Amino acid sequence: MKKVDILKLKEYLDYDSNTGIFVWKERSEHNFKTKRAFKCWDKRYSNTAAGSMSNKGYIRISIDKERYLAHRLAFAFVNMRMPNGQLDHIDRIKHHNWIDNLRETDNVKNSRNCSVSVANKTGITGVCYANKAKRWRATIKVNYINISLGDYDEFESAVKARFKGEVKYGFFNINKTSPSFEYLKEINADVYKTPRAILNEILPETKKRASGKNKTGVLGVRYNKKNERWVAQITPNKKQIHLGSFHNESDAVMARWQAEKKYKTNKDVSNSVAYDYLCANGIIHNA
Repeated sequence: MKKVDILKLKEYLDYDSNTGIFVWKERSEHNFKTKRAFKCWDKRYSNTAAGSMSNKGYIRISIDKERYLAHRLAFAFVNMRMPNGQLDHIDRIKHHNWIDNLRETDNVKNSRNCSVSVANKTGITGVCYANKAKRWRATIKVNYINISLGDYDEFESAVKARFKGEVKYGFFNINKTSPSFEYLKEINADVYKTPRAILNEILPETKKRASGKNKTGVLGVRYNKKNERWVAQITPNKKQIHLGSFHNESDAVMARWQAEKKYKTNKDVSNSVAYDYLCANGIIHNA
């Protein structure tokens, strides 16, 4: 992949990390072969937004007759290096180039965060109607291998199976860009407000669940109203261990999951409600 001279990039352009927009800086006359070329460029481009949109939806910017993708330049501008491998738009919108919307990834993980195919008639990635079986089929692709998630009489059941698969295999950002999550939230907004709420409804009974009094849905995590903090604890070998108090629920859940790994309370660390919560909220991608 093409590398850019980062010092020249910063000399030519300003970058707004909140909007993702590049703006051409004013240039001195010595950058041009003639005074006329300098005046023409300065009048047309100086202090204007840089780049144009390609037919694939990406912004491209030319520097010294070389074309670069704007999102890769944005990464280089902030990190002082070009990205290693691929760069993913978290919200899947190719011209949204603010730095918090970009993440380094590989081809496998990048393919997991793609939009619904135009050939998909259900609107849910990995869910289709199997004409021969006359049932709804759920599948998921992991490391280029198609995995069957089962056939179902009800469309909603197939969507739930797909969502469980996305959590199990560590798909990124499913709380924001998963069609299965959006569908389940839409059909029952009162129950399915968050990925965790959906998981509480569809998790297998073999997983240790929180008691009915626990409002977080995660075993060993609760909210302390008096201290206004989230508390995490674990009980290996019938001995309760305090894991800390946290300002954020997600930090408490992370402490609980790390303790489950440390004390081996689950033979399979992915077979945990805490793990499912962290995956569903995009905090971890895979164990």
